[in-house]
Amino acid sequence: MPYKTTEELEKQYEHDTTFKDRVAKLFAVRMLYREALRSETFEPTQELTEALGFTDQGGRLITTAMKEFGCSAESAKFCVFLLLFHHGLLVDVEKTKIARILGSLSQDILSRKIVYPWLFDSVLYDRAFADLAQRPQELSTQQTEDLLSGTPTGVFQVGHFTVGPFGVVQSDERRWFPPRSDLPLYHCEDQMCGDMHVAELAQLDTKHQNIVSGLRTILNTEEGPVSQWRPWITGLTTHPHWYDDFTLANLVWLLGEGFSHNEMMVICEQIISRGKHVVRGKIPESFSGLFAAKSSEIVSKLSKPQLLQVSLISTDKTIAAVIDDLVTDQKLKIPITEVRTLVAAAPAPSWTGAVPECSDLGIRVIGRGAASNPLARLKRLILEIHKSEDAQAQLKWSLRQIPGSTIGDQLEALMCAETPGKLLRNMIVSNISMLKSALSRLRAEHLVLPNTEADETLFVQKLLWKLGFGKTQFESSVAQFWDRLKRFEQVVSSAKQEDESWVSAVRSVGVNLFVSLEELLNNALAFLCWVFLTDPLSDAHIYNSKRGRTLIAKELSGLVETEKGVVTYDPGGKNTMFPLIVGFSALAKRIQRVIDAEKESREAQAAFRSLL
Repeated sequence: MPYKTTEELEKQYEHDTTFKDRVAKLFAVRMLYREALRSETFEPTQELTEALGFTDQGGRLITTAMKEFGCSAESAKFCVFLLLFHHGLLVDVEKTKIARILGSLSQDILSRKIVYPWLFDSVLYDRAFADLAQRPQELSTQQTEDLLSGTPTGVFQVGHFTVGPFGVVQSDERRWFPPRSDLPLYHCEDQMCGDMHVAELAQLDTKHQNIVSGLRTILNTEEGPVSQWRPWITGLTTHPHWYDDFTLANLVWLLGEGFSHNEMMVICEQIISRGKHVVRGKIPESFSGLFAAKSSEIVSKLSKPQLLQVSLISTDKTIAAVIDDLVTDQKLKIPITEVRTLVAAAPAPSWTGAVPECSDLGIRVIGRGAASNPLARLKRLILEIHKSEDAQAQLKWSLRQIPGSTIGDQLEALMCAETPGKLLRNMIVSNISMLKSALSRLRAEHLVLPNTEADETLFVQKLLWKLGFGKTQFESSVAQFWDRLKRFEQVVSSAKQEDESWVSAVRSVGVNLFVSLEELLNNALAFLCWVFLTDPLSDAHIYNSKRGRTLIAKELSGLVETEKGVVTYDPGGKNTMFPLIVGFSALAKRIQRVIDAEKESREAQAAFRSLL
């Protein structure tokens, strides 16, 4: 058979959907075997070799392997299976029983004849730091075995097949997250370099690795380079994502790297609950007893790798919706200034370098560097949802007074004059059909539509976040104080000042204003104590509110005295209004004492030097 390109292969099998489905599945399970770290004594199971069917060329190659390398028929069949193709296929797609191969793979994973490294939580990084003093770029078989010994089973997925602690599980989503042996195991010894350095794990099963390498050399010599089966089948195995800058193709990296064990428990519990019997039904029968309980009880017994593998049964769309909902409901609590992003990851490449992130506004996908421009995304979104004839006419009418020779020019001119939030409100959120179309393009159909002004403000912030705009608004006790003060002024100035309802309303907003003022004074006093009574350099100029509140009690207690005695402060920060008000006078006294002590010290030193 002659050499074939991807284009020739696609033309040959263009209408044979059954073949393309089977060859994609066969390629996936072969990759899960090929890229795994097989044990030094690994031998293919009888179930595996009996499940394989071979083409005529594959059969001849099995004979060659047995003759050239002196291996058994089972080992020869396994090695030809790992090769899979050269100019043509070596394995017969129709005769091969893929389900039996998956069963064999599950057995090998559970018995640890096959090992996948756990990429997350710095488990291998910490062990490498402790055990690999020389920091080799390529580990020996012994170093690899020692590094992986006793560590969790890693989770990977090719096509619909996910491997991990539960063996092989079939997912509802096609993914390209293949096993890897190049891991970020240590930082550079050069203090001027902050990069993670990658080390290559060694294949423990050198016997079959050498046979595969020798057979490929023979085929290259006899036939020339291998045909482009791999890129063609890879295209069948994954969703096209190269030009999709909102792709969730790298969501697995965020799940593993961006969430703790406890957070993954919350996510997985919700996925199981939403999936009803779907998730439970895909767990291998040997683990069915573990899943015969409430979702909360199930996740409490699972390790993080198990939680990740179970979560990957669902689609990326479902996982993203679950995370967004949990963040909104405060069941996943992410600090307002924090963004969970990828650090030690090797995401699937795309033209924008699209990777997922998560904040208190939910999941988003953003490109890296100049390739991702939120304003360009906003412009494209507006143009995409106005493609119909009626929508285009409405857009032209909306832009009729904006200068520009084209709609694109007019839109850019408007974007220079208006804020992105206002543009979103006017051109997308205000029209329900446009909004639903926009949410679909942003992978955010699950977002709850707003009913109130406050809901809509937050909703627009979420859309801006998903488009790639940075967070510009944060919760603030100062802003809340001014809002409550404004509300207090409105209620107090009401015309009906003698009604009982007016008195109740004033009392209600007054209490809220009083609480906000207390919080504001407490925060301000704590911050000022930290600024004036500590060395900010020792804290790397990063303010710690807990330390500030502790300083109030430590440094200011007893400095102010009233008729009822000295004023003291609670180390936990639970201080009432009067102590907080006089606390600023106490702080002034404490600062003056520091200044006086410094002055006395300088005068004493000067006097001492004069005596010398």
